[in-house]
Amino acid sequence: MKNKLLITMTVMFYLLIGLSTTQARRCTANGKPPGGRGAASLVFFHFGDSYLKTLAQETVKLSKAMDGYDKVVLLRHDSKFAGFTLSKKAEKKADIVAKPTNANIIKYLKQLAEEGYFVDIFIFSHGHDQQFLTTGTSKDDKDAFTVDDIKTKLSFRSTGCKKFPIRLVYQVNCYGSSMNQAWIDIGAKSAVGSRYINFLPTNYGRFIKEWNKGTKLDEAIRLSEKSVPVGVHTYLLADAKVKACTKRKKKKKKGCWGKCPVPKTILSKHKCAKKYFARQWDASGWKKGQKGSEYIKYSSHKVRKGRNLGKRSRPSW
Repeated sequence: MKNKLLITMTVMFYLLIGLSTTQARRCTANGKPPGGRGAASLVFFHFGDSYLKTLAQETVKLSKAMDGYDKVVLLRHDSKFAGFTLSKKAEKKADIVAKPTNANIIKYLKQLAEEGYFVDIFIFSHGHDQQFLTTGTSKDDKDAFTVDDIKTKLSFRSTGCKKFPIRLVYQVNCYGSSMNQAWIDIGAKSAVGSRYINFLPTNYGRFIKEWNKGTKLDEAIRLSEKSVPVGVHTYLLADAKVKACTKRKKKKKKGCWGKCPVPKTILSKHKCAKKYFARQWDASGWKKGQKGSEYIKYSSHKVRKGRNLGKRSRPSW
């Protein structure tokens, strides 16, 4: 009886080993090491009807996230959103163009890994804590890609990849940093995302220029955050003025935020600045004594998790 039990347990053990090996081989084509075929880019572009439209007035070329890769997947409905543009000529750089859905994110990441590529992911979207905006099959169908989607749909059990071959995830979406750890946990070597609200989405323009030159992440982030586009301050000052409380608005319960006493503005240290950003923008992580202008940069700052690598880095998984 003991011998039969031992034999049964031994057979089950080898079956499990075989299953595990088969799953691991599913991660790449012909059992080659993950990422051995070269670099791929997956560009996700869908902002929806987002307030970021008013903050992204500088023209930046999405196509720069498609330069220098062996294969490119572009997930998009539109080819333009405020300052973010993608010409028809640039779109031809993509080997695959599909809709920005949850299913397509998973499908094409799996496909690129199975074909033997490692992947850089660029996300241009509207975000909340631990998620960013996606769509269904129609542009108007709203959906979200979440931290739970990363943990389950890109897990070893779902993909066969013990460590998914992702080199970089660069996230323009607000609260991108809240997704950093989830990307790292499935195998990404580095993930970059805004601390809170991203008031400076077009910082991507300088970042991608530096990344393509081979500048390492920390320096590329630092250089991209050296200045604030004038248009951002102009828009926020105008927004604060339009939405400031008046007797009429209070009476009609218009949802106004308050107002700053002349000559103070929401870019100053005055308490009205915190009130404006708290009421209108959530103001997570506001520091005592902080200027409104300082909070814009603090909130938008790209937080890096993982390795300080560059585009010439060839990590292994």
